[in-house]
Amino acid sequence: MFKELGLIEQWGSRISRIKSSCLEVGLKEPKIREINDFVDVEFYRLDNQTVVKSSDNLMPQETKIIQYLDEHKRVVSKEVEKLLSIKESRTRELLKNMVDKGLIERIGAGRSTCYILKGKQK
Repeated sequence: MFKELGLIEQWGSRISRIKSSCLEVGLKEPKIREINDFVDVEFYRLDNQTVVKSSDNLMPQETKIIQYLDEHKRVVSKEVEKLLSIKESRTRELLKNMVDKGLIERIGAGRSTCYILKGKQK
């Protein structure tokens, strides 16, 4: 998988690159274990508690929103626009996609709409 993603050139190389990439974006260093003929890799979300499957494929903008929510507990679309320097239509699309992926929850409607991390206290 890592070779296909261009993160390593051959088996066993650039493990340090994978680890440093995670640390650069504020993630805990992944656990990499060799078990017989297999390699088990665990990635962590920003709260360093929850294992993230590599198939989650978080975009950098999604990662920033999750980091923001981890600190501030809730966010409104205007804050996301400002945080990411994007337009209102892109903000709506991004937040809807994150809700659809189950990363965040939408609370309220209209002007009182806010977003929280999925499963967090309202």
